[in-house]
Amino acid sequence: MLPNFFLAHEPATYGMGDSTRTVDCHADGGMARRGSDDFRDPEKSSRRQRKCDSSREILSVRIPFAKLIERSRRRCICWILPIVCLVLSGTTLFRTPQKTFLTTTSRFQHRVAVVKACVGPYSVTIRSASVLNSRHYAERHGYAFLEINEETYVKTPFMTPFSWLKIAFLYDLLREGAKYEWIVMFDCDSLVLNVTYAVESILSELKVTNDHQLIFTEDSPESAHASPFNAGVFFMRNSAWSLKELEQVLRLASEANIRNHGWWEQAAFHALYRENTMEEHHKILIVPQRWKFNAFYHLNEANSSTVIWHRPNCKVQPRCDNIFISTAQSIIYPS
Repeated sequence: MLPNFFLAHEPATYGMGDSTRTVDCHADGGMARRGSDDFRDPEKSSRRQRKCDSSREILSVRIPFAKLIERSRRRCICWILPIVCLVLSGTTLFRTPQKTFLTTTSRFQHRVAVVKACVGPYSVTIRSASVLNSRHYAERHGYAFLEINEETYVKTPFMTPFSWLKIAFLYDLLREGAKYEWIVMFDCDSLVLNVTYAVESILSELKVTNDHQLIFTEDSPESAHASPFNAGVFFMRNSAWSLKELEQVLRLASEANIRNHGWWEQAAFHALYRENTMEEHHKILIVPQRWKFNAFYHLNEANSSTVIWHRPNCKVQPRCDNIFISTAQSIIYPS
Protein backbone atom coordinates (compact mmCIF):
# COMPACT_ATOMS: atom_id res chain seq x y z
CA MET A 1 0.00 0.00 0.00
CA LEU A 2 1.17 3.55 -0.76
CA PRO A 3 2.40 5.52 2.32
CA ASN A 4 -0.06 7.99 3.92
CA PHE A 5 2.21 10.98 3.64
CA PHE A 6 2.49 10.37 -0.10
CA LEU A 7 -1.30 10.20 -0.54
CA ALA A 8 -2.01 13.31 1.57
CA HIS A 9 0.66 15.56 0.10
CA GLU A 10 1.04 15.25 -3.65
CA PRO A 11 2.85 17.94 -5.65
CA ALA A 12 1.08 19.20 -8.83
CA THR A 13 3.20 20.26 -11.77
CA TYR A 14 2.17 22.29 -14.81
CA GLY A 15 3.95 24.12 -17.63
CA MET A 16 3.83 27.92 -18.23
CA GLY A 17 5.61 28.86 -21.40
CA ASP A 18 9.25 28.00 -21.13
CA SER A 19 9.16 27.52 -17.37
CA THR A 20 7.74 24.89 -15.07
CA ARG A 21 5.97 25.61 -11.81
CA THR A 22 5.21 23.15 -9.08
CA VAL A 23 2.72 23.59 -6.27
CA ASP A 24 1.96 21.51 -3.20
CA CYS A 25 -1.70 20.56 -2.80
CA HIS A 26 -2.40 19.91 0.88
CA ALA A 27 -5.25 17.94 2.34
CA ASP A 28 -6.74 21.13 3.83
CA GLY A 29 -7.11 22.74 0.39
CA GLY A 30 -4.24 25.25 0.76
CA MET A 31 -1.38 25.72 -1.70
CA ALA A 32 2.32 26.34 -1.24
CA ARG A 33 4.38 27.90 -4.02
CA ARG A 34 7.49 26.48 -5.59
CA GLY A 35 9.47 28.25 -8.32
CA SER A 36 8.41 31.82 -9.19
CA ASP A 37 7.56 34.39 -6.45
CA ASP A 38 4.72 35.82 -8.54
CA PHE A 39 1.75 34.29 -6.77
CA ARG A 40 -0.63 37.16 -6.47
CA ASP A 41 -2.26 37.14 -9.91
CA PRO A 42 -5.89 35.95 -9.42
CA GLU A 43 -5.99 34.29 -12.83
CA LYS A 44 -2.84 32.37 -12.13
CA SER A 45 -4.10 31.56 -8.70
CA SER A 46 -7.37 30.22 -10.14
CA ARG A 47 -5.44 28.17 -12.67
CA ARG A 48 -3.29 26.70 -9.92
CA GLN A 49 -6.40 25.90 -7.88
CA ARG A 50 -7.89 23.99 -10.81
CA LYS A 51 -4.62 22.09 -11.19
CA CYS A 52 -4.71 21.07 -7.51
CA ASP A 53 -8.35 20.03 -7.79
CA SER A 54 -7.42 17.87 -10.77
CA SER A 55 -4.54 16.36 -8.79
CA ARG A 56 -6.86 15.47 -5.90
CA GLU A 57 -9.21 13.74 -8.30
CA ILE A 58 -6.30 11.63 -9.56
CA LEU A 59 -5.29 10.85 -6.00
CA SER A 60 -8.85 9.89 -5.08
CA VAL A 61 -8.69 7.27 -7.83
CA ARG A 62 -5.15 6.21 -6.96
CA ILE A 63 -5.94 5.46 -3.31
CA PRO A 64 -8.59 2.77 -3.88
CA PHE A 65 -6.62 1.41 -6.81
CA ALA A 66 -3.58 0.98 -4.56
CA LYS A 67 -5.72 -0.73 -1.94
CA LEU A 68 -7.09 -3.05 -4.62
CA ILE A 69 -3.55 -3.95 -5.71
CA GLU A 70 -2.51 -4.65 -2.13
CA ARG A 71 -5.57 -6.80 -1.48
CA SER A 72 -5.00 -8.78 -4.67
CA ARG A 73 -1.36 -9.30 -3.80
CA ARG A 74 -2.27 -10.71 -0.39
CA ARG A 75 -4.89 -13.03 -1.88
CA CYS A 76 -2.43 -14.31 -4.45
CA ILE A 77 0.09 -15.06 -1.72
CA CYS A 78 -2.56 -16.86 0.34
CA TRP A 79 -3.48 -19.13 -2.57
CA ILE A 80 -0.18 -19.51 -4.42
CA LEU A 81 2.26 -19.87 -1.51
CA PRO A 82 0.83 -23.15 -0.15
CA ILE A 83 0.96 -24.69 -3.64
CA VAL A 84 4.57 -23.60 -4.09
CA CYS A 85 5.45 -24.99 -0.66
CA LEU A 86 3.88 -28.34 -1.50
CA VAL A 87 5.86 -28.61 -4.71
CA LEU A 88 9.17 -27.50 -3.19
CA SER A 89 8.88 -29.72 -0.13
CA GLY A 90 8.32 -32.78 -2.31
CA THR A 91 5.17 -33.72 -0.43
CA THR A 92 3.99 -37.29 -0.81
CA LEU A 93 0.57 -35.98 -1.80
CA PHE A 94 1.70 -35.81 -5.44
CA ARG A 95 4.56 -38.30 -5.26
CA THR A 96 4.42 -41.88 -6.51
CA PRO A 97 4.95 -44.25 -3.59
CA GLN A 98 8.38 -45.87 -3.64
CA LYS A 99 8.76 -49.63 -3.58
CA THR A 100 10.09 -50.96 -0.32
CA PHE A 101 10.98 -54.40 -1.56
CA LEU A 102 14.72 -55.08 -1.13
CA THR A 103 15.41 -51.61 0.21
CA THR A 104 13.72 -51.41 3.54
CA THR A 105 15.41 -52.66 6.69
CA SER A 106 12.18 -53.76 8.28
CA ARG A 107 12.26 -57.50 8.89
CA PHE A 108 8.59 -57.84 7.87
CA GLN A 109 8.95 -56.40 4.36
CA HIS A 110 11.49 -58.71 2.71
CA ARG A 111 10.49 -61.56 0.47
CA VAL A 112 13.01 -63.95 1.97
CA ALA A 113 14.39 -64.27 5.48
CA VAL A 114 17.71 -65.96 6.21
CA VAL A 115 17.75 -67.39 9.74
CA LYS A 116 20.93 -68.51 11.49
CA ALA A 117 20.91 -70.45 14.76
CA CYS A 118 24.17 -70.24 16.72
CA VAL A 119 23.45 -71.28 20.30
CA GLY A 120 25.22 -73.54 22.76
CA PRO A 121 28.82 -74.44 23.59
CA TYR A 122 29.47 -76.10 20.23
CA SER A 123 28.85 -72.80 18.41
CA VAL A 124 31.14 -70.49 20.39
CA THR A 125 34.23 -70.75 18.19
CA ILE A 126 32.52 -70.75 14.79
CA ARG A 127 29.70 -68.34 15.58
CA SER A 128 31.39 -65.18 14.31
CA ALA A 129 32.42 -66.66 10.94
CA SER A 130 29.07 -68.40 10.49
CA VAL A 131 26.95 -65.33 11.22
CA LEU A 132 29.12 -63.12 9.01
CA ASN A 133 28.64 -65.50 6.08
CA SER A 134 24.84 -65.66 6.39
CA ARG A 135 24.53 -61.92 6.97
CA HIS A 136 26.58 -61.14 3.89
CA TYR A 137 24.50 -63.52 1.79
CA ALA A 138 21.24 -61.96 3.00
CA GLU A 139 22.41 -58.38 2.48
CA ARG A 140 23.75 -59.13 -0.99
CA HIS A 141 20.33 -60.28 -2.18
CA GLY A 142 18.22 -57.89 -0.11
CA TYR A 143 16.91 -60.59 2.24
CA ALA A 144 16.17 -60.11 5.89
CA PHE A 145 18.72 -61.62 8.25
CA LEU A 146 17.64 -63.01 11.61
CA GLU A 147 20.02 -64.52 14.14
CA ILE A 148 18.79 -66.75 16.94
CA ASN A 149 20.73 -66.25 20.16
CA GLU A 150 20.29 -65.32 23.80
CA GLU A 151 19.93 -61.63 22.99
CA THR A 152 17.48 -61.85 20.08
CA TYR A 153 15.16 -64.52 21.45
CA VAL A 154 14.09 -64.44 25.10
CA LYS A 155 13.05 -68.09 25.17
CA THR A 156 16.57 -69.30 24.45
CA PRO A 157 17.47 -70.29 28.05
CA PHE A 158 14.35 -72.44 28.34
CA MET A 159 14.87 -74.46 25.16
CA THR A 160 16.91 -77.62 25.73
CA PRO A 161 18.42 -79.29 23.91
CA PHE A 162 19.29 -76.15 21.92
CA SER A 163 18.39 -77.71 18.58
CA TRP A 164 14.70 -77.26 19.44
CA LEU A 165 15.24 -73.51 19.65
CA LYS A 166 15.03 -72.92 15.90
CA ILE A 167 11.61 -74.59 15.70
CA ALA A 168 10.24 -72.45 18.53
CA PHE A 169 11.70 -69.31 16.90
CA LEU A 170 10.20 -70.09 13.49
CA TYR A 171 6.85 -70.92 15.04
CA ASP A 172 6.71 -67.58 16.89
CA LEU A 173 7.86 -65.76 13.76
CA LEU A 174 5.01 -67.10 11.64
CA ARG A 175 2.44 -66.79 14.40
CA GLU A 176 3.31 -63.09 14.83
CA GLY A 177 2.42 -62.49 11.18
CA ALA A 178 5.78 -62.17 9.45
CA LYS A 179 5.32 -61.23 5.79
CA TYR A 180 8.19 -63.22 4.30
CA GLU A 181 7.28 -65.58 1.50
CA TRP A 182 10.17 -67.96 2.20
CA ILE A 183 12.43 -68.62 5.18
CA VAL A 184 15.83 -70.31 4.84
CA MET A 185 17.00 -72.03 8.02
CA PHE A 186 20.75 -72.53 8.51
CA ASP A 187 22.36 -74.43 11.38
CA CYS A 188 25.47 -72.75 12.75
CA ASP A 189 27.76 -75.35 11.15
CA SER A 190 26.61 -74.49 7.59
CA LEU A 191 28.02 -71.97 5.10
CA VAL A 192 26.95 -70.48 1.78
CA LEU A 193 29.91 -71.09 -0.53
CA ASN A 194 28.41 -69.44 -3.62
CA VAL A 195 26.95 -66.19 -2.28
CA THR A 196 25.85 -65.05 -5.74
CA TYR A 197 23.29 -67.87 -6.02
CA ALA A 198 19.91 -66.47 -4.94
CA VAL A 199 17.21 -68.37 -3.08
CA GLU A 200 14.84 -67.70 -5.97
CA SER A 201 17.27 -69.52 -8.29
CA ILE A 202 17.43 -72.49 -5.92
CA LEU A 203 13.64 -72.79 -5.75
CA SER A 204 13.41 -72.53 -9.52
CA GLU A 205 16.08 -75.18 -10.09
CA LEU A 206 14.37 -77.56 -7.68
CA LYS A 207 11.07 -77.01 -9.54
CA VAL A 208 9.22 -76.03 -6.38
CA THR A 209 5.44 -75.81 -6.92
CA ASN A 210 2.73 -73.99 -4.99
CA ASP A 211 1.96 -77.24 -3.15
CA HIS A 212 5.44 -77.52 -1.65
CA GLN A 213 5.75 -76.00 1.81
CA LEU A 214 9.02 -77.49 3.11
CA ILE A 215 12.14 -78.41 1.14
CA PHE A 216 14.83 -80.71 2.56
CA THR A 217 17.75 -82.53 0.98
CA GLU A 218 18.26 -86.25 1.43
CA ASP A 219 20.27 -87.30 4.46
CA SER A 220 23.56 -89.21 4.24
CA PRO A 221 23.36 -92.71 2.71
CA GLU A 222 24.42 -94.50 5.91
CA SER A 223 21.31 -93.23 7.73
CA ALA A 224 18.86 -93.16 4.84
CA HIS A 225 16.86 -96.09 6.24
CA ALA A 226 15.96 -94.10 9.38
CA SER A 227 16.42 -90.51 8.20
CA PRO A 228 14.80 -89.64 4.89
CA PHE A 229 16.01 -86.03 5.02
CA ASN A 230 18.37 -83.66 6.86
CA ALA A 231 17.09 -80.60 8.77
CA GLY A 232 20.41 -78.78 9.15
CA VAL A 233 19.48 -76.66 6.11
CA PHE A 234 15.92 -76.31 4.83
CA PHE A 235 13.55 -73.94 3.03
CA MET A 236 10.10 -73.19 4.42
CA ARG A 237 7.19 -71.38 2.81
CA ASN A 238 5.35 -68.93 5.07
CA SER A 239 1.90 -70.51 5.17
CA ALA A 240 -0.82 -71.74 7.49
CA TRP A 241 0.29 -75.29 6.77
CA SER A 242 3.88 -74.55 7.82
CA LEU A 243 2.69 -72.92 11.03
CA LYS A 244 0.60 -75.98 11.87
CA GLU A 245 3.48 -78.34 11.05
CA LEU A 246 5.85 -76.42 13.33
CA GLU A 247 3.26 -76.63 16.08
CA GLN A 248 3.10 -80.40 15.70
CA VAL A 249 6.90 -80.65 15.82
CA LEU A 250 6.97 -78.70 19.10
CA ARG A 251 4.25 -80.89 20.59
CA LEU A 252 6.36 -83.98 19.90
CA ALA A 253 9.07 -82.45 22.11
CA SER A 254 6.94 -83.51 25.08
CA GLU A 255 7.91 -87.12 24.29
CA ALA A 256 11.26 -87.86 25.90
CA ASN A 257 12.38 -90.32 23.24
CA ILE A 258 12.03 -87.61 20.59
CA ARG A 259 13.06 -84.60 22.65
CA ASN A 260 16.38 -86.21 23.62
CA HIS A 261 16.90 -88.09 20.39
CA GLY A 262 20.26 -87.44 18.79
CA TRP A 263 18.45 -85.87 15.82
CA TRP A 264 16.06 -83.82 18.02
CA GLU A 265 13.71 -81.71 15.85
CA GLN A 266 14.75 -83.68 12.78
CA ALA A 267 13.44 -86.84 14.45
CA ALA A 268 10.12 -85.04 15.05
CA PHE A 269 9.89 -84.07 11.37
CA HIS A 270 10.58 -87.71 10.44
CA ALA A 271 7.78 -88.93 12.71
CA LEU A 272 5.28 -86.53 11.16
CA TYR A 273 6.41 -87.45 7.67
CA ARG A 274 5.87 -91.14 8.36
CA GLU A 275 2.39 -90.52 9.81
CA ASN A 276 1.47 -88.26 6.86
CA THR A 277 -1.49 -86.85 8.80
CA MET A 278 -1.18 -83.43 7.18
CA GLU A 279 -0.25 -84.68 3.70
CA GLU A 280 3.46 -84.37 4.46
CA HIS A 281 4.29 -86.62 1.49
CA HIS A 282 2.68 -84.05 -0.76
CA LYS A 283 3.72 -80.86 1.07
CA ILE A 284 7.35 -81.75 1.80
CA LEU A 285 9.79 -81.87 -1.11
CA ILE A 286 12.88 -84.05 -0.56
CA VAL A 287 15.56 -83.36 -3.16
CA PRO A 288 18.58 -85.55 -4.01
CA GLN A 289 20.88 -82.60 -4.78
CA ARG A 290 22.52 -82.66 -1.37
CA TRP A 291 25.94 -82.09 -2.97
CA LYS A 292 24.70 -78.71 -4.20
CA PHE A 293 22.41 -77.36 -1.50
CA ASN A 294 23.57 -79.20 1.63
CA ALA A 295 26.96 -80.72 0.84
CA PHE A 296 28.30 -82.77 3.76
CA TYR A 297 31.92 -82.21 4.69
CA HIS A 298 32.53 -85.72 6.04
CA LEU A 299 31.36 -87.14 2.69
CA ASN A 300 33.62 -84.77 0.77
CA GLU A 301 30.66 -83.77 -1.43
CA ALA A 302 31.54 -80.12 -2.11
CA ASN A 303 32.62 -79.19 -5.62
CA SER A 304 32.71 -76.10 -7.83
CA SER A 305 28.91 -76.16 -8.20
CA THR A 306 28.14 -76.40 -4.48
CA VAL A 307 26.05 -73.52 -3.11
CA ILE A 308 25.61 -74.58 0.55
CA TRP A 309 28.15 -76.53 2.61
CA HIS A 310 27.42 -78.35 5.89
CA ARG A 311 29.66 -79.83 8.58
CA PRO A 312 27.48 -82.32 10.50
CA ASN A 313 28.72 -85.19 12.66
CA CYS A 314 32.04 -83.50 13.38
CA LYS A 315 32.86 -83.72 17.07
CA VAL A 316 36.66 -83.75 17.27
CA GLN A 317 37.88 -80.38 18.55
CA PRO A 318 39.63 -78.17 17.74
CA ARG A 319 39.98 -79.91 14.36
CA CYS A 320 36.30 -79.52 13.43
CA ASP A 321 36.17 -75.81 14.22
CA ASN A 322 39.44 -75.19 12.36
CA ILE A 323 37.99 -76.88 9.28
CA PHE A 324 34.91 -74.69 9.48
CA ILE A 325 36.85 -71.43 9.94
CA SER A 326 39.29 -72.19 7.12
CA THR A 327 36.36 -73.00 4.82
CA ALA A 328 34.66 -69.73 5.76
CA GLN A 329 37.87 -67.79 5.05
CA SER A 330 38.17 -69.37 1.61
CA ILE A 331 34.79 -68.04 0.45
CA ILE A 332 35.01 -65.31 -2.18
CA TYR A 333 32.69 -62.37 -1.63
CA PRO A 334 32.34 -60.47 -4.94
CA SER A 335 31.87 -56.73 -4.60
